[in-house]
Amino acid sequence: MPRAPGSPSAADTWTPAAAAACVLLVLAPCWAAGRIPVRDDAGAYFWPLRAGLAGALRTGTPSLLDALPGGGAPLLLNPQAQALYPPAGLYGVLPLPWAFALLHALHLLLLGAGTHRLLRRLHLPAGDAALGALTVALGGAALSASAMQDKLCTLAWIPWLAAAALGVARGRRGGAAEGLQVALTTAMGAFAGGLDVLAMSVPLVLLLAATDGGQSGLVDRATALRAVRLGAWTAAGLGLAAVQWLPFLEWMDGAAWGGRGASPGELLARPVRMGNLLGLVAPNAGWDAVTGVLGVPGSDGAIHPWLPGIYAGGAGLVLGGTGLAVAWRRPGPARGAATLLLGCAALGLGRGLPGIGSLVAWVPLLGEVRYPQKWALPGALLAAVLVAEGAGAVRRAPAGSRGARAAVALPLVLGAGAAAAALLLGPGGWGRWARLAAGSLLLGAAVVALWRRAGTARGPRPAALAGALSAVLLAADLAGHNADLVPLAPPDVFWSPPPATRALAAVRGPVRAAGWGEASPKRPPSATAPARDAAREALYPGFAAADGLSPPEGWLAMRPRGWVAYFEATRRAPAAEAVKRLRLAGATHLLVRSPVAARDLAGVPGVTSLPGGAAPGRLVDVEVLALPRPLPDWRLAPRGDPDDDGVAARPTHDAGGRLAFAVDAPSAGFLVGLRPWEAGWRARVDGVRAPVLAAHGFQVAVPVPPGRHRVDLEYRPPGLGTGAAVTAATALGLGALPHLRRRRGGPAPPPEPGP
Repeated sequence: MPRAPGSPSAADTWTPAAAAACVLLVLAPCWAAGRIPVRDDAGAYFWPLRAGLAGALRTGTPSLLDALPGGGAPLLLNPQAQALYPPAGLYGVLPLPWAFALLHALHLLLLGAGTHRLLRRLHLPAGDAALGALTVALGGAALSASAMQDKLCTLAWIPWLAAAALGVARGRRGGAAEGLQVALTTAMGAFAGGLDVLAMSVPLVLLLAATDGGQSGLVDRATALRAVRLGAWTAAGLGLAAVQWLPFLEWMDGAAWGGRGASPGELLARPVRMGNLLGLVAPNAGWDAVTGVLGVPGSDGAIHPWLPGIYAGGAGLVLGGTGLAVAWRRPGPARGAATLLLGCAALGLGRGLPGIGSLVAWVPLLGEVRYPQKWALPGALLAAVLVAEGAGAVRRAPAGSRGARAAVALPLVLGAGAAAAALLLGPGGWGRWARLAAGSLLLGAAVVALWRRAGTARGPRPAALAGALSAVLLAADLAGHNADLVPLAPPDVFWSPPPATRALAAVRGPVRAAGWGEASPKRPPSATAPARDAAREALYPGFAAADGLSPPEGWLAMRPRGWVAYFEATRRAPAAEAVKRLRLAGATHLLVRSPVAARDLAGVPGVTSLPGGAAPGRLVDVEVLALPRPLPDWRLAPRGDPDDDGVAARPTHDAGGRLAFAVDAPSAGFLVGLRPWEAGWRARVDGVRAPVLAAHGFQVAVPVPPGRHRVDLEYRPPGLGTGAAVTAATALGLGALPHLRRRRGGPAPPPEPGP
């Protein structure tokens, strides 16, 4: 019986299901081997954050201040900690590795399903939309950003936001149901922590929806009205999440974080360079799992291992190129997506141009986009539109047409040439890239041929089989390029702990290790020592957190500017003065990374070698030195000299950013802590409000009169109360909308049906 025009075929049903199954199929070997496709920042930065969040959730006291890293970081305030993100509640229920991996898989599925929904809202057939969605869910952008968990989690909500925005643009009376979805998905994207991804994506989403997927112009009246409606619903979503982002923005005014405070000149020096461009095309092709360095053949420089890529597989590149060619022939989603994709490319590649660099420097939140490669994240969603459009064009092309034959023949010929080159070049260097290119292009030719079959086969069953098999081949291609695996375990399992960390972990008592010398994670001690190896052989942040060590100036601490200025001055001071300053900052040990730095310390009294502290690494030799008489976390110092060692003071209560002390001061003095001073600290002495001063310009200090006293300290971020009030008011307003609409004459008609 022939299928009625417009009714879904079996391919329309099976292909999206095959795409979702392919995501799970690619992840299944990871889970079976206890591995997940994340690395680097996932263990060094996000693992300790999630460990702190898990502890706070299990004790029921979400901490405003996490005491582990650098003497205190605002855990609840930091969006990347996801303390207010509902799905992150799994960290309070499941073991940390499994919660980490499960949320990773769920967000990839959420991203793929949302992209499919968006493409369907753009009137693209379900089978074509499934291929486009798969190039996002398993493509370079998502998997390369997996290590940056906040970026992936926020990205997963963006296509849902875009699909709901299209519903608002097409709905009657403003589309209240779809508008609520816009508000909720905006809020979820903000709570997920990737505020920079949200800032990059929302304008693109609103432009795509306001022009009805490229059907309308940018300057007509209908587009303007849609933009106003969409802006109102998006603002409501930001209002719901104000309790998260508003205090964070206020806190950043006094902190050294991201690109905040960067001058236009600094931002102009951050365009995507040639090595990064190659990484964008195939983000993991140059990854060396042994050294932990992502590089490109013919270049000595490493590029960021979490660099977002746009690799969409050989089939994705062929289909996307076809969609790009189709885009300029008629108005539609492909043309709109192509135009916005060019905007993403301009912002990513053009940071070296004065106009673009200056613009990014002064726009709120966009100034936090330290690495312009992140523009590939929203760009991947736009590229999926072109892939789906190209799939439809290939499927509908006449059997004997020149374009249909070229779509299969071109990747087949190029793939065969790349395979021959791989045999000649050998297993390493360019030969590895040639081998990867050969597999990609040959699989791409197979996918395009099968998709041609899906369009020409008679009956639903052959077409459905061709579509499902195309999805499997595309997934295999994407997995081969992008799924780099690490164990489902703490950082010290999938990376060998540095020798220096092993030596420090054996020390009894507090350990707060500071680096010494010019060598640092960003400046390796020699041209042959990759920066990542130099850092690991000294003190990599993930290892420090995994072993309970707390560096006084660590990556995990979102440091106030006074704190950063103190350490910058310390680096410029003579050796004896620098050691004194580091001790006052709380350092108990020094990590010496070069013989030159060791000679600087030779004449400093009191600095001693740690027994067993010589830590020769593969590329860098690190020696661990102990500082004399380490200071306690809190001490009672005389009024005339807050630098004095004083006497140790132990808090009787320390939880959730609240501390209480019972002190007995023989004379007027200061209660000084190793925690950084910020405007959010409040103090009371015997119940009376007391000032909180900045000892040495960067540490918390409370004046205490002589005698016995109770001192209470509390950290409450500025703007938290305002953000909570805005969130509550927005939630009440959105909750009252149905009641107000009923009083005005009943509910709005349903939105127009989709394709």
